[in-house]
Amino acid sequence: MRVFGVQNDGHFSEYLQTPFQVEHEEAILEDWLESNPDGIVEDSRILIIGRQIVTNLGGFIDLLGVDREGDVVVIELKRDRTPRDTIAQSLEYTSFVSVVCVGLVVVRHILKFFAPAEEFP
Repeated sequence: MRVFGVQNDGHFSEYLQTPFQVEHEEAILEDWLESNPDGIVEDSRILIIGRQIVTNLGGFIDLLGVDREGDVVVIELKRDRTPRDTIAQSLEYTSFVSVVCVGLVVVRHILKFFAPAEEFP
C-alpha cells in the first residue's frame, strides 16, 4: 500500500518504506501508544500504569492502564497470530487482571485526589 503526506507547499509526497527488523515493530508501536494514550480510546483518557507486565502464567501484557472510571484497560498488540491463540491469551490476561483489579480501587482514589475535578468526576 502506498502512503502519502502533504508537504508545506500543498503537494503530495509518497512515504518510502523503511526496512527494519520485524521484532522491533511492536516495540515502536508500544512506545508510541505509551507516549500518546489519549489516542487509544475515543473520548476517553487512559493512564498507562505498566508495560510488559508479567502475568501469573508467564505471559506479558504489552500495556496496562486505567481509564477515567477506574476500569483496567489491557492493550495487547497482535500480528500474525491465529484467532484461537489470541482468544486464549485474552482469557489469560483477563483472569490475571481480575485479580489485580482489587488493588486498582486504590488507584482510582489516588487519581481523584491528584487530578483536577473536571478530569476525574
